[in-house]
Amino acid sequence: MSKDIVGLDGNPLIMDFMQTKQAPATGTRHPDPFHMQRPGMGHHLGDYELEQLYRGNSMARNIVDIPAEDMTRNGWHIKMDDNALAAKYEARLNELNAQKRFKDLW
Repeated sequence: MSKDIVGLDGNPLIMDFMQTKQAPATGTRHPDPFHMQRPGMGHHLGDYELEQLYRGNSMARNIVDIPAEDMTRNGWHIKMDDNALAAKYEARLNELNAQKRFKDLW
């Protein structure tokens, strides 16, 4: 049993772009501006296009950078099947002071 969240006007709030008002279409115009949106209908970008988008669009840059910064803010730990090799990698990264150097880049 789910309850709709209602706004101050008493109408249910739409919580997702795919959950739209399903009013009947009138004439040639559909009452819902999102009725043509479907997930997975976009085209895939190539490496060059992605690089240009990252370089020239601050929103695209934030989509990439913010999660990476959040995940590595407190450092990182390498997990591998071979624990001895993982320890060697981590020791070398510590010798290079990699975490501080990555922070200094930003």
